[in-house]
Amino acid sequence: MVPRAMSSSITQLAKRLARHVVQDYRFNWIYESTCPDAVLPLPDGVDFARLDDAGLLHIAATNDLQFRKALGYDRLGAEGYMLAHDGIPLCVAHFVDLARYENITIWPLRADEVALLNIVTDKAAQGRGYASILISNATPAMLSTHFTRAIAFIWWNHRASLRAFQRAGWHRVGFSVELTGKHGRVRHLHVPIPTLWSRNRSGPGTTAGSRTPHPLQH
Repeated sequence: MVPRAMSSSITQLAKRLARHVVQDYRFNWIYESTCPDAVLPLPDGVDFARLDDAGLLHIAATNDLQFRKALGYDRLGAEGYMLAHDGIPLCVAHFVDLARYENITIWPLRADEVALLNIVTDKAAQGRGYASILISNATPAMLSTHFTRAIAFIWWNHRASLRAFQRAGWHRVGFSVELTGKHGRVRHLHVPIPTLWSRNRSGPGTTAGSRTPHPLQH
């Protein structure tokens, strides 16, 4: 786990730099999973499945604007998964491979990796821990002999998202900084975190050599 003092010092330094020398900035924690040893159990009445056409139609009809934004990832060709009740999506997640990955400046992605770019819960279903459950179930379904690691970048102080990934067994491996200067020049900084500090044991462990078969695994 990243020491609290180190986490605080990195973000405070980044904030001070942002206030004085830049026009805009992006700070993201980088999380990874090589496949959890165990997945979080599904609540009664909730199913895990690939996001299908019927699910997309339900999302398109929802009044939740944030939830409807998930449709954009499907149009990009991202692989979608969902938690659903009676076929109605409650929470959705999307992964992309290197061919569809457009955030190389935030963090590089290898050909054998995927990035989880979107995780969103319908407003009416929030507060029930669905994001962690979906991340936990979707990660081993997405990883296969072609993909050995999944990554995600999370806004540095978005506590709900950070907790969701930690509970799903993911751990921090880096910190990404993007600074746009006063004259429009953009600089990128990738800060790897030593493995000894990055392991987060608050959720299921993550090991590369002990995968649990998943019913939706490719």
